[in-house]
Amino acid sequence: MTNRDLPTPNKVYKALKNSLGEVYFTGHTDVYSGVLYVRCVGVELTSDELIAASTLTLELLRQYELRCLLFDMSCYMGGWEETYDWQKRVWIPSVHELGLKRYGLVMSSNLFGQLSAEHSLAMEGMQTEQLESRLFLSRKEALGWLNGCCSACERIRELCS
Repeated sequence: MTNRDLPTPNKVYKALKNSLGEVYFTGHTDVYSGVLYVRCVGVELTSDELIAASTLTLELLRQYELRCLLFDMSCYMGGWEETYDWQKRVWIPSVHELGLKRYGLVMSSNLFGQLSAEHSLAMEGMQTEQLESRLFLSRKEALGWLNGCCSACERIRELCS
């Protein structure tokens, strides 16, 4: 029996809060669309917070057997260079193990965020025959690209608007 055989809610929403009780990460999907939409917000999150957000992303991809990911960092002001080692050791092998097909990363207008995004997608393993990764300046552009990943992307557009 796969996770797809288990009864699941049509829409899933998860959030993480910082020590002040402020939401800094959300993840949601229409399970049947095959796309996970996650978003980080705030200023200069700690490496623990960034890794917790990425770990939750991996858990959602695994639990719902999703193959497309839109990671929206457009409302995050800061870089994430302190997580590069973790990305190499955990993130990249995990997304390959989970069978991720498309990974869209929406960049912040913040210079440090842009540099981190460019560096992350340039890491070995982020562009392969099995995984296509791209940077975007807007969610709309990224969702248009992800449209080819699933047959029900109109539903994910509704979630993200």
